[in-house]
Formats: sequence, C-alpha cells, structure tokens
Amino acid sequence: MGFDWETVYRQNAELVRRFLISRCRDRALAEDLTSETFLEAWRCRDRYDGTCKLSVWLCQIAKHLLYRHWAAEAKRIAVSQLSEEEVKSPSAEEIAVRRESAARAEAKLNALDPSLRRAVLWRIEEGLSYREIGRRLGKSEVWARVSVHRVLKKWKEEEKS
Repeated sequence: MGFDWETVYRQNAELVRRFLISRCRDRALAEDLTSETFLEAWRCRDRYDGTCKLSVWLCQIAKHLLYRHWAAEAKRIAVSQLSEEEVKSPSAEEIAVRRESAARAEAKLNALDPSLRRAVLWRIEEGLSYREIGRRLGKSEVWARVSVHRVLKKWKEEEKS
C-alpha cells in the first residue's frame, strides 16, 4: 500500500506519542520511541495488509519497540549489578565446555534442512514471528510453528539423555 508518510506521521504521531506516554510514563522516551516507530513502520511498510487501522498497526509497532527497550534496559541493569567475582574470566575448563557446546549446536544446525535451519535461526536469534518466518520461506505459519517446535523439542530431549 502506498502512503504519503509525511501525512501518516502528521495524522498519527501525537496518538502514538500519547499511547507510549500512557505505557511508560516517560515523555523523553516516548518521543524517542515515537520517532523509531515511524522509522520501523516505513521499513516494514510492505507488511501492512490493511486488516486493521493504520493507527492500530503503528501502536503495535510502538508497543513492541517499548518492550524491546525495557528488555534491553533490564539486561543492562542486570549486567551492571554483577559483582566483580561474577564477572571474572572463565577458567580454561569453562572455555572448553562452552566451545564444545557451541560446536554441538553448530553441528545440530548444520544437520538441518536449509529452510528449517533458517526458520530456527530466525526464531531464536531474531525473534521473528512464525507468520513472518513462514512468509519469508514461502510456507505457512503453522509449518513454521510446528517445525521449529519439533526441532527444539528434539534438541531438549537429546540434551536430557
């Protein structure tokens, strides 16, 4: 759908900003996320299918950006609260265990069919929705959900045994 993004911004920016303020109670953060919302909407404009109002779609993008911000902030705070002892360098044994674990994970990924490998990586590393994974691979959302679930379940069972 082709939009005049300047008009979209003028008509919806205040609504998105108020929505964000109501969620986070921080005007400066709401301003920043409002800008990011419209940038993200423009980047993903081909995903807007018209099944909901444009303002609803924009608020959903804003909500997800706010959640991402909160998650990053929580991670930053958690890292800053670690004591020096917790931040110490790993031992040679710990490094070896991590390398072995990484090698096993890479081998498991490489054993998968290429489309299934991409689906698993997109879900785990990029956090894509099953709908988006299915769309990118030309398959259904159900295929993506079931296939990724089966792979992860199999890997968990292998780790237990």
